[in-house]
Amino acid sequence: MDRLVQFMAAAISDRGQKLVKVDEQTYDLVLADDACRARFTLNRETATNDEKVELLGLDHPLVQEELGRWRSLAPENLGIVVSGDGPAMLSLWIVEISTGKGERRVILQAIAAQPDGTRTPAVERQCEHYLRAPPSAPAFTAEERIELFARVVEPTLQRELKHKGSANGDGSYAAELIGYVEIC
Repeated sequence: MDRLVQFMAAAISDRGQKLVKVDEQTYDLVLADDACRARFTLNRETATNDEKVELLGLDHPLVQEELGRWRSLAPENLGIVVSGDGPAMLSLWIVEISTGKGERRVILQAIAAQPDGTRTPAVERQCEHYLRAPPSAPAFTAEERIELFARVVEPTLQRELKHKGSANGDGSYAAELIGYVEIC
């Protein structure tokens, strides 16, 4: 839920909007003119008992609107280059999983790798840190990025989803790249 709140806060900031924390589980979506557009909670019971408070989740129309807006960015606008303990490549994927039993799940999966193909789980665990790191100059050429994705990132994503049981049996999944961080 923290990631969802962080995503929404970052996603709306470019339009002068913000999420303002009211209490531990409640947030106001404040527009650029300081008007409150909506009040969200992370607590299902609170949302059920108070018609003025909406449950914040992946299926909420405002979250879906922001996901759609950011998903429609051109690939060249998805990436950033930052200073850090690189060189490394961090990719962020939104994965929609359908099980054979008709269940549907959506997860965010980070995959990080070094140029030699070594996976770097420490970078994956610190993706929020790298998204806020200071900018830097690129370490990889476009060709090196494409090669590393084909040779390392995409097969690693498939292995990770199989390991989690998401790509096994009679279910299916769709993975979409939603972010790229090059760490120098």
